[in-house]
Amino acid sequence: MTPSLASLTGSGRVRAGALWGTVLALGALCGALTSQGQPWLGYAVLVALAYVAAVAVRPTLGVVGVVAVVYLLPFGVAPAPFGGIKPSLLDITLSLVLGIWVLRTLAERRDAIVLTPAGPAVLAFLGIMVTALLLSQDTVTAEVFRFFVKAVNSVLLYFTVVNVLRSGSDLVLVGRMLLLAAGGAAAAAVGLYLAPPGLATDLLLSLGRVGYPSGEKLLRYIADTETLRAIGTAVDPNVLGGMMAVALPLVTAQVADARPVLRRRWTLPLLGLVAAALALTYSRGAWFGAATGVMFLAGVRYRRLWLAGGVAGAGVVASPPGQQLLDRFFSGVTFTDRAAQMRLGEYKDALRLIAQYPVFGVGFGQAPSLDLYVASSSIYLLIASQMGLVGVAAFLLCVGLVLHGAWRAAGRLSHPQLPGLMLGVGAGVLGALSAGLFDHYFFNLQFPHTIALLWLFLGLLAALAQQAQSSASPSGG
Repeated sequence: MTPSLASLTGSGRVRAGALWGTVLALGALCGALTSQGQPWLGYAVLVALAYVAAVAVRPTLGVVGVVAVVYLLPFGVAPAPFGGIKPSLLDITLSLVLGIWVLRTLAERRDAIVLTPAGPAVLAFLGIMVTALLLSQDTVTAEVFRFFVKAVNSVLLYFTVVNVLRSGSDLVLVGRMLLLAAGGAAAAAVGLYLAPPGLATDLLLSLGRVGYPSGEKLLRYIADTETLRAIGTAVDPNVLGGMMAVALPLVTAQVADARPVLRRRWTLPLLGLVAAALALTYSRGAWFGAATGVMFLAGVRYRRLWLAGGVAGAGVVASPPGQQLLDRFFSGVTFTDRAAQMRLGEYKDALRLIAQYPVFGVGFGQAPSLDLYVASSSIYLLIASQMGLVGVAAFLLCVGLVLHGAWRAAGRLSHPQLPGLMLGVGAGVLGALSAGLFDHYFFNLQFPHTIALLWLFLGLLAALAQQAQSSASPSGG
């Protein structure tokens, strides 16, 4: 039996004393920060402590915070250093929700830890990551190791999600946050794209306080052209494209479903924003991924999407901006532009590296010889380069088990809003896997937030499957 708060703290007088002591300590901390000319930092500490308390009471809010950071401020860092370093906001939120879940599990001992059928494969994948690191062919620098730890923390989000999101209301809350956060990121991207270049640059420079890069060339253009690409707060247009590629099928499913987690008067504008941001990234891999996810939705349930897609396609063909998008797409398919030709060269070089180091790859350092390098515009080739064919097999096994479990659980969810959410999340996963054929950001250590986004979607899909299993069991609610 879990001890009560009263039994742990003694009398009400002791509890009141502890409360007032905490208040005085917080007041002293804020006063000290204010006296140093940084009053905003004192308020930031108060907000952070309030958030920690809220997550301790309801860990689901920790997952909500991860979603917000991933989409809105993926490269943000803490405004003040801790132990001489400034951890990223993603590191803080991921570690917070993981730590609170572990501590609550150890203290309460009421709920068994959920691994899910894919859990052992995910653990094996993490083990292979560590093995590849230890067997790296070149010296692993401190910076690479730091990013490696971030990547491990992002993969561990899978277990946090499946253990924290145990109820239908928790899943709906996180689904809503995904929709709103993706819409917010899309709105920021479209707004910066439409703003005058000087204003857009100034707005991006204002994020320097939270660790964003500074300089004159923050805006991104298609190589050898003056065509601007949308970046939002994601810094890189291809990364933003990947974030929108997993979001678009999710929003589309919510617009098409009869029982969405968010009303259609909200999801329709969100769909327009996400589609516009995705188009303006000019990221062809992301376009392909998003199209794959939407076609999956049209094929399995929402047949009206075929008609809507046909109308949208006709509009693209008939409009001058649409022609520009088509030219961009076909230049990539035919490998006629420089970026596509470089990508083709990367594929050939990656296959050559994998042929020489097929088992555990070259690890997470540099390649051991000057004629080889670790850089490939494909998550599968990148994993194979760094972790070998063993790593790719483990990754595909993880994804396959999650998708198989979701497919078997489809149709058994008792909560009326969860079937549409499951289809949208599953389509988002397929979008990420398809986009990953042509881009590397879902496993590039330099982008831990997109790694976290993929494992967030996988964890959410597994949690939905667990909810279906709970609903189907005799004791399920």
